[in-house]
Amino acid sequence: LKQSLKRLNRSYIDCFMLHNPEYYFQDKNSVPNTEIYYSRIEKAFLFLEEQVSKGIIRYYGISSNSFPLSISKDSTTNLQIVLDIANKISNKHHFKFIQFPFNFFEQGAIDKQYPNNKSLLDLAKENGIITIANRPLSSEDKNGFARFATYPDINISLEEEKKDRMIVHDLIQRLDIQVKANDPNCESIDFPVVKLLNSHYNNAGNIEAVDMLYGKLYQDFIEPLFEYKVPNDIIESLQYLKAQSKKYSLLKMTKRSTTIKKQLITKGEIASFDSRPFSVISCDAYLKKGIDHVLVGMRKESYVKQFQTLLSTTKESILK
Repeated sequence: LKQSLKRLNRSYIDCFMLHNPEYYFQDKNSVPNTEIYYSRIEKAFLFLEEQVSKGIIRYYGISSNSFPLSISKDSTTNLQIVLDIANKISNKHHFKFIQFPFNFFEQGAIDKQYPNNKSLLDLAKENGIITIANRPLSSEDKNGFARFATYPDINISLEEEKKDRMIVHDLIQRLDIQVKANDPNCESIDFPVVKLLNSHYNNAGNIEAVDMLYGKLYQDFIEPLFEYKVPNDIIESLQYLKAQSKKYSLLKMTKRSTTIKKQLITKGEIASFDSRPFSVISCDAYLKKGIDHVLVGMRKESYVKQFQTLLSTTKESILK
């Protein structure tokens, strides 16, 4: 808390979130059980109520990937139990926020799995808890990774494809020379990370996978191979290929997103005449399902401009 206040240059924090406490159930050094799990949350809440009384924070909450999952599983964070803990501590507690994944593939938050045919959203609203959806524009299903956004401005010509294939070929040959200098019976393609570059430079499922591939290729293979004195032309080739790989990834995601969008239109979940960007349509749909806020990473000014229509129509906050 002290470090956060220092970084933010503030005297208090509006909301302090416990982040994925359910990781406790992945502890391999002990035998996790729900009694200990919720006792830890209670201890955290007691501490956070003290911070509220000191004016250091205003409210607190829990961000948990498990909130929308079946409450029959011990590792699911059960909102009713958490509410019972908060009410036990104080009938004027400051537990006000929950955050969880919500998108077109992950909609467990609206499943009626709590007693009296209530969903996670129903229970939250009934108790004045503000809901925040994360992971709104990316998820996975049986067909793999999906983005609920399209990138119509991304294009790669046939000439670019030929050029990229040649650069990959030339780069692997350069790496071969260095590998053979150490072991004449070995080739760079024998190494899994180089083989992955050869087969996936134009086929990565998402941007994160591209970053991981090139990071591992450079740090774990190329730098040691050249004894941390990598030639500039190899660095330039890698930088160019990484940028191109991201373009291929965006094209692949756009193709799948377009298919998903058509399926959602057929199901009646979104309107066929809505001309807004798919990302905006998606977040708007989540808000209409009852989510209070949607958490979106806006790394470019253009993203902010796209979402301005939603930002200008946000409801008045229930917090005064």
